[in-house]
Amino acid sequence: IYHIDNINIIDTPGFSSLDINKYTKKEIADSFIEFKSYSCRFKDCLHDKEIDCGVKVAVDLANELSNFHEVSLINIASSHIDKRDVPFSIHNSVQYKVLIPQNKRVRQILLFAARELRNFLKKNEIQVVISIGTMPNLFWIIATLGLSVKVVFSDHMSIDYNQDGKLYAFSRYLGAKCADKIITLTKSNGDNYIRKFKLPTDKVDYIYNWYSEIDTNYGYDLNNKKYVSVVNSLIKG
Repeated sequence: IYHIDNINIIDTPGFSSLDINKYTKKEIADSFIEFKSYSCRFKDCLHDKEIDCGVKVAVDLANELSNFHEVSLINIASSHIDKRDVPFSIHNSVQYKVLIPQNKRVRQILLFAARELRNFLKKNEIQVVISIGTMPNLFWIIATLGLSVKVVFSDHMSIDYNQDGKLYAFSRYLGAKCADKIITLTKSNGDNYIRKFKLPTDKVDYIYNWYSEIDTNYGYDLNNKKYVSVVNSLIKG
């Protein structure tokens, strides 16, 4: 290892590449214990579901739709109580609301948050719910029972991703079966949805995330385009 100013150069003699796909996250972490003393903003540094990675697309979507509709951006559980706390700029025309003002596990807040969401939908006469991400499915399915609300479920992760366990897989299944429309980020993932959940082809479509300049107080790698998906966007129009 060579140390030059603030740069570390690590040599791996005898290796042309490192094949780590066959190892689990825990095995990799245990093998590189020397990095545990370094702090990282993102959990596990996987760049597939980190804190705020979905917020960027949520805010972009809400801002764009607010040019044509009355839009509310709903965060089910977050410490970002005010829209000024969110690390991305939200248009003044977008109503921002947090249902649970702190981060909690799904099982702890499911019924209470679903009731709060239902009250919001009824009070504001919401016609369309755009749910971005898999876990919010559990909330809007309960909240929209008996209401004439259309739901678009946007799954911003690969259908093969099931590392969060049975609850995550169950939430995805419910979203696939109960949503009026499903949006994936790639055509292949959309085809997988149709095949796995036996869905009609006209129920699934795909839209690639757009990429724009990032206005944030945090440091992001502008070359990393994996700033995907969001919380819940609720549209009245």
